Order: sequence, then structure tokens, then C-alpha cells
Amino acid sequence: MSTNHVIAGMMMLVGLAGPLARAESPIPLATETPAAATTVTTPGQVYAPESWIYQPGEGCCGPAGKHGPIGTEVYGRGGVSIVVGNNAFSKSLKTGWEVMGGGRSLFFNQAGDRAFVVDLGVSFTNNDGKSNNIFNFQGTPVTIQSLYRTAFSLGLGMDWFARGPGDVGSFWGTNVRYGFDMGARWGTTHVDLNNVNTGGLNIRSHDVYAAGFAALHVDLEIPMGAWTLLTGLRGEYAYSVMELIPGSNTNLQEVNALFTVGVRY
Repeated sequence: MSTNHVIAGMMMLVGLAGPLARAESPIPLATETPAAATTVTTPGQVYAPESWIYQPGEGCCGPAGKHGPIGTEVYGRGGVSIVVGNNAFSKSLKTGWEVMGGGRSLFFNQAGDRAFVVDLGVSFTNNDGKSNNIFNFQGTPVTIQSLYRTAFSLGLGMDWFARGPGDVGSFWGTNVRYGFDMGARWGTTHVDLNNVNTGGLNIRSHDVYAAGFAALHVDLEIPMGAWTLLTGLRGEYAYSVMELIPGSNTNLQEVNALFTVGVRY
């Protein structure tokens, strides 16, 4: 085969290869797809409260609902019950004693130096009688031996803290608290009567009674870490409505002077 024939054949192959190359679809080159952006969430963020509860700068346990904290307090009280009414029934009673126990909820402001208070408690009061007045109980002459009262109470009031915030954990020095509350009591009462004719045969009269009260108090508070020890004095005026001796006014006015001890947490 001559050289001219070889050159002519090669040129023919090149001419055919061109259209075929243009007809082929180009094979795309593999490209790297950028990785999608990922958000790294720390465990602390997973369990963090919603923004309406957690306020920046307030710490991990900032005021819930954008208000101050709520404190819980339990207490015991005891002291004297002084009858001050002017009716014959009141004048026939000696100074007695009263014990109380209960709990208080304190709704603090953001500064922690003032709190609205709800007080729920139960009380027991006893006053012995005098023999200076004789009453007619259903035709029988009697004198008062003892008067007893047991009641549930509900009070609403306000407390102020003189030296710093009163909520637990916000103030580490000894604090002074003062405030007031007023409310109502509902309970049961009975009076033991001496039969004058028989010289000692007791007659007992029962009634359900209601009372209103108003009180002032001052307390010394000592922070103890996760709780606060408190102790103080309370002065209280109460007016009780009861019907124990038919035909006689047995409503009662009294002033109670009480010593308080309790804890808040």
C-alpha cells in the first residue's frame, strides 16, 4: 500500500470522528457538595427554660413569670389570750392561753424586700372562768368554769424586710421583718358551766362560731443556707360571734400576745 493511500485513510477517520464526538453527551465531572451547616446544641441549652421565664442576668433560677420568687413558711405560735369585752360573759373570763400552727405563702416583689402573704392556720384557745357572775341556763343558775375554742383561720397581709431581700438565698445577714395581716376564723366552741344549785355538776354548751381578726408582727430572721430561721412577736385583736348561753350576750373580744417560731424555705 502506498503512502498516499495511508494518509487518505487517516484523514477520512478524523472526518468521521468529529460528528460523533459532537453527538456524545458530555460526562459531568464529579463535584463536592458543601456540607450542610449544622447547629451544635449543648446539654445546657436543651434543658434551659423558655425566654419568658429565663431572664438574662438573673442567674439560672431567675424570677418565674418576670416577677419575684415565692417563699413557703411554716410556724408555731403561743401566748396569752386577754379578754377585753364589756359584757357580763367577757367579764366572767380570766386571761387564758392560745396556741397556733400553720403555713404562709410569701409572694415577693422583684427586689425581694416586700411580699404579699397568704396565711392558713389552726388555733386552740382556752380561758378559765370566774365565779363573780351568775347566768341563767335554761332555768338553771350557772357560773362559767372554762371556755374553749378551736378554729381554722385564713389571713391576708403584707410583709416588709428592713435590711435586705427576704427570699431564701438572696441575703446572708440577719434580717428584720415586720408586717400585718387580717382575716377570718371559723370553728367550734364550748363552755363548761358550774351548776350553782348542786355545787359542781357541770353543764356543757356547744356552738359553731366565727371571728374576724387583725394583727401586727415583727420577726428576727437568721439565714441558714437553704432555709431561714425566724422568731418574733405578734399582737392580735379578734372579735368572735357565738351563742353559748341563751338570752345572754356571749360575743367575745380578745387581744392575743403571741411568740412565733418558724422556718422559711
